[in-house]
Amino acid sequence: MLRRAFCFLLLAASSGQICFLYGEDPRGLSGEHRKWLEEEVPYIIADQERKEFSSLTSASERGAFIEEFWRLRDPDPRTEENEYRSEHNERLRYANERFYDGIPGWKSERGRIYIKHGPPDDTSFVFGGDHLRIAIPNATEVLTEGAADTRGMYPIEFQRPEAELWVYRYLPGAQSTTGNFQVIFARVDPNRLKYLYQVIRKAGAGFNQPYPARVARDSAILNFLRGHYVGGPYRILFAGEYRYPDLDTFYQGVFRPSQVPSLDLLGLNQAIRDLERSPGEVVMERLKRRRRLKEIVRSRVVYESFDMTLQSGTIRSNSKSVMLPITIGVAPEYQGDTLEVVFELVRNGIVVAHAVDIVELKPRGRPANGKVTGAFLYQTRLAARPGSYELLVYGSLKDRAAVTFLQRKVDLPDYSGQNLKISDLLLFDRVLARDQFYRLEHSASLNLLGGSKPIRLKEKVLIPASDARFRRRETLTMFFEVYNPGVVEETQEPSLELTCSLKKGGHPVAWLPAQSLDYLTDFEALDSGLRQTSYGLSISLRSLDPGDYAFEVEVFDEILKQKVAREVSFTVY
Repeated sequence: MLRRAFCFLLLAASSGQICFLYGEDPRGLSGEHRKWLEEEVPYIIADQERKEFSSLTSASERGAFIEEFWRLRDPDPRTEENEYRSEHNERLRYANERFYDGIPGWKSERGRIYIKHGPPDDTSFVFGGDHLRIAIPNATEVLTEGAADTRGMYPIEFQRPEAELWVYRYLPGAQSTTGNFQVIFARVDPNRLKYLYQVIRKAGAGFNQPYPARVARDSAILNFLRGHYVGGPYRILFAGEYRYPDLDTFYQGVFRPSQVPSLDLLGLNQAIRDLERSPGEVVMERLKRRRRLKEIVRSRVVYESFDMTLQSGTIRSNSKSVMLPITIGVAPEYQGDTLEVVFELVRNGIVVAHAVDIVELKPRGRPANGKVTGAFLYQTRLAARPGSYELLVYGSLKDRAAVTFLQRKVDLPDYSGQNLKISDLLLFDRVLARDQFYRLEHSASLNLLGGSKPIRLKEKVLIPASDARFRRRETLTMFFEVYNPGVVEETQEPSLELTCSLKKGGHPVAWLPAQSLDYLTDFEALDSGLRQTSYGLSISLRSLDPGDYAFEVEVFDEILKQKVAREVSFTVY
């Protein structure tokens, strides 16, 4: 049977490659499968996966491949919805709506990074058009155009481009930095700035540079000013460790690298590779690491063991699943080593959720006396449907050739329905305002490891505890949520009576006033129809004698006439 296939070709002049837009191409990919490969998943598929998909010869094989592709990325295979796929589709939609830049949003630089890494944790926008003023030390007549006195600082001005500054707390798989990762997009040519920086860096930017070096520097600056064009699409101007709070500081780093943080082109190139790395490569790498680490821990051959603490609890997720925040702690004596860790949530021998990471055990700032005090903390979270599970944690220290294995039974309650429910009482070291958290994140006083996902509540960040043991000099923070409360019809607000008691040996030793429980209070009526209110309590432990204690919280709903209670144990030493 004669089949007519219409095939339109687009010749990419820059690369000389031919891209097939419609019909059948020589690889035999149908329009549907080609669209999936080239438009739906080009930024998140691994190179090996792309090769395997392209080598398949039948539509049924390709369909099975696509199913397996999404299954590998599904955070909770037991739910009907693939949360990863839904999130990816939402990113595509958002990129096309938000980042159109003369080309479809998903093809733009901002759209590509957004699809790969999701929404940044912090953003700021810079309006273009204003003039940026920078002072050049000991300029020559090349730049001053024959001015009589060129000693001191010579001011230059040029137009500030429109820009966006994005900050990611953590970029999975990044090798250039484990902390805050910054991306600056601007409507300028980044290559001109990089070339200018190289010349200035080579010539030196101080007062005491030889005259020929300053002439070379000033010639490069003059050429830049004459050819500096502001406009066109957004392009990546900088990527790497967070160091530029605004665009002006970035430009100062280009023109005066000895005075403010400079570009560090080697680091910039590595950061660009991290930024452009496909999340699919990270997925494949973590799957391999997960298999290898489990084999190492299970064999325990020629490996010593090390101690690792574990703390977990449950809260409701916005989907039908239950969230399990998990915190591990590693002793400060292992500073400088590299920790590989695998978390698995298992039911009936089947892994329904997992997380894998590799982090360096080092403080983000310089600790006093060069020594870290307190455990290194790592927090992640898993999600699954209600039920009974086993939580398995595999850990390995690379340099010490040491391994550990932790196993714990966990019950994920069903927080759905109309009845009043209360989450687990979660224990934390402290609570910080978001701006305070960002300031401390790179200091030695906060030993959260790269990749950690602390719980955030609008303007608050909860710093996890790695176990339920607290020193007397510390402050203990307890957090919990109340689900499905009734609401007053007129105000649509709940009416809850809360009672909190401190117990020792099973007997109350203190009652905490109700007003002390309004710390972090926040009521939400979610789009899904779910209602919840959050509470937190922070108390100093100085007045408590060493020993084992428990908090008991009772919640009485005056509208529903229902009562719920929850208890959590902890130790003071």
